[in-house]
Amino acid sequence: MNRIHEGFAYSRNPLFQNNVSKVSLKPEDVDCLMFCSKNYKSMLKNMKQINEKYRIICHYTITAYDTCLNGCKYCYANKRPDLAKEIVKLHDKNSPLLLGNIRETDKITESKVISLIIEDKGKQISLI
Repeated sequence: MNRIHEGFAYSRNPLFQNNVSKVSLKPEDVDCLMFCSKNYKSMLKNMKQINEKYRIICHYTITAYDTCLNGCKYCYANKRPDLAKEIVKLHDKNSPLLLGNIRETDKITESKVISLIIEDKGKQISLI
């Protein structure tokens, strides 16, 4: 909810770790918010508030690579279960990043927002 209230989120480039994109979360810039979870129960109250300003998509998911703490032996997403425990510790609910915090060496770039909502049914949008 902090990211929604502040109106932006940061996203770190996984290949170039010092490059961070600033993504607007203002209702006028967002086509929809997609939530990915295995259990939405704890989020329902907040989602009702968000639904007043945003379109919402709820997606049932398996977690991101190397972040699941279930420890399933067959899991392809966790190459090292011990690493998942360390990565999850990087979460800071007050940080604009999902994992970790902004560093002094980070270069933050404002991301261009393009709406994909077609109001005129005869119009096509180019994604390129």
